[in-house]
Amino acid sequence: MTRRVLPWLALLLLIAPPPNVIASDAWNRYKSCLVARPILTKSSTSAVIMTLSDAACQHLERSHMDLGGPGPAGIGKDAAIRPPEHTHDWRRSSHVAVTGFTFSGPISHLWYAVLERIVKFPNQTFPGMFWRLALDALVFSPVAVAGYFVWRTILEGRDVGEKLRARWRSGVVASLRFWPLANVVNFGFVPVELRVLYNNMLSLFWTGYLSHVNAKHLEKTK
Repeated sequence: MTRRVLPWLALLLLIAPPPNVIASDAWNRYKSCLVARPILTKSSTSAVIMTLSDAACQHLERSHMDLGGPGPAGIGKDAAIRPPEHTHDWRRSSHVAVTGFTFSGPISHLWYAVLERIVKFPNQTFPGMFWRLALDALVFSPVAVAGYFVWRTILEGRDVGEKLRARWRSGVVASLRFWPLANVVNFGFVPVELRVLYNNMLSLFWTGYLSHVNAKHLEKTK
């Protein structure tokens, strides 16, 4: 079997374009999609990356439970129907994907466009950097964190008010520790059309945190 496959594999490697050509072509196609369908492209990217982040988060949670630590459990009525602790929760991942596609991607696209209209100073000047960072931290972060929990809670069929009271403040505090430093690079060096992509790449870490926080028992915060 191996002897039959190897010649075809060798032929494929010979006729296939070099990896750098494939990567360059994919990147150019992605940038073309950003121009042709910016919101759809950014929303789809958000959905994919946020889902990958949640998958990594669930893997770490299961590893933590294997070492004897507690894992995230269901809340209220969902506690009885959640999947076994050692299996991937596809329902949770689907909720993250929907949230990324319908909320996180679109609102990030709109926010960066609005921010450029509000702040007239050039990106790499001190006033431009200061006002972009300040508005992002004080206006966008609280709204984005609240919206994430609202979307997730609606999809889960739970009490939105209870979730926000328990999770919103700590989520905003965490965002103020994470995003300002990351946004120094975003606002200083990344073109406007690529800022959502940069945001999404960092969301591999940030969304994992939010997804983990969202999965905790609400009772622990009372």
